[in-house]
Amino acid sequence: VRTLLREKDAEIMKILNDDQQEKYKQMVAENRSRYMKNKNAKADKKKASAQLKDELDLTPEQSEKWDDIMAKYRKKFIAIKNDEQIPAEDKQEKMRTLRGEMRMEIQDILTPEQKELYNKRIDEFRARAESRQNQSR
Repeated sequence: VRTLLREKDAEIMKILNDDQQEKYKQMVAENRSRYMKNKNAKADKKKASAQLKDELDLTPEQSEKWDDIMAKYRKKFIAIKNDEQIPAEDKQEKMRTLRGEMRMEIQDILTPEQKELYNKRIDEFRARAESRQNQSR
């Protein structure tokens, strides 16, 4: 795949003038940067989910149910993200609603003690996310 991308870039560069080549290089660099940030964010989410599972000390049965719930909602999140018919604002609201549903399903498999810890961690996550949003404004 990398070879094909390099070949494509080389072909594109042949038909561009110097100014266009510079803009193209800048665009490619920005896209690569966005891709890496997104890739790192996905890895961080998976890592955080695994850490939370460990911290909750799930039973094998709970762990299996957790994974099933996550897989089910991952498909739903991807479907919303990829649906070009849904306006961006509506996507955010749909994602928010789905996250709430997912959290309710997860809570249904937890003991009261696990629910308490889970809710504490979710509150911490929300606080960090809100802090990041406020910093970017």
